[in-house]
Amino acid sequence: MSSTSSIFLIGPMGAGKTSIGKLLANLLGLEFLDADQLITQKLQLSIAEIFQQFGEQYFRSQETVILKTVIQKENIVLATGGGCILSATNRLLLRRAGNICYLKVSVEQQLQRLIADGSRPLLPVQVALWPDYLAASYQHRAPLYEAVADYILDADHESINSLAKQLCKIFTS
Repeated sequence: MSSTSSIFLIGPMGAGKTSIGKLLANLLGLEFLDADQLITQKLQLSIAEIFQQFGEQYFRSQETVILKTVIQKENIVLATGGGCILSATNRLLLRRAGNICYLKVSVEQQLQRLIADGSRPLLPVQVALWPDYLAASYQHRAPLYEAVADYILDADHESINSLAKQLCKIFTS
């Protein structure tokens, strides 16, 4: 990797961006950052509290603020929020700042991974509504993920270790 290379992981919730990002950063000796965590630290609120108190639009604006700051750093692995790519500004910032890896995951796999996770504020309260919500989100976001990505990895059936090692090979060859 060049001395100014950074890696940005994009994909829907449940794709494994944070888990894979931590492993990848460790393998490459880079700093790991999580955009959602940076937002919650800055505002001293959970993501659910931010959505409840200020709404999704405010949260999305904070993603852009954080992204503008983070891309000034070199040699990082950043796990973005699942909706980060909804903003044309964010897509442009990512394209200019480093290597973008889309961790592609099916709706079925997302459901399996998210079913026990209660920290996702955009998911409907009723679990029975999740499949339709995730399918609609996938239809809307997948083209945006694909359009901005330099690399696309199928994150459905590979372990986080395997995916981190695949990405490590990409960036060290």
